[in-house]
Amino acid sequence: MVGISEKDIESTKALISKNLKLIPEFIIQSDYIAKLIVNGLIMREGFYKNPEVGIINNQNHSVRNIEQYPDYKASVIRLNKILKITTNKT
Repeated sequence: MVGISEKDIESTKALISKNLKLIPEFIIQSDYIAKLIVNGLIMREGFYKNPEVGIINNQNHSVRNIEQYPDYKASVIRLNKILKITTNKT
């Protein structure tokens, strides 16, 4: 799960565009493609902790997916465990 806040939009677009320019096929349209990617990453609602799953967001069907698809739910649980381990190391 990846998301950015409103304040990170411009810097994220610049970073993605810069890296897209390293791929010859994307050089000309890198700014446009970066804009499309960033639009899918903007989190207007915050994250919250679901006692059964871990950290989730109510945006982009996240809650619906963990309720309807056991594999997706298992992946989110696994990701949250990995993030917890990684975060505790720093």
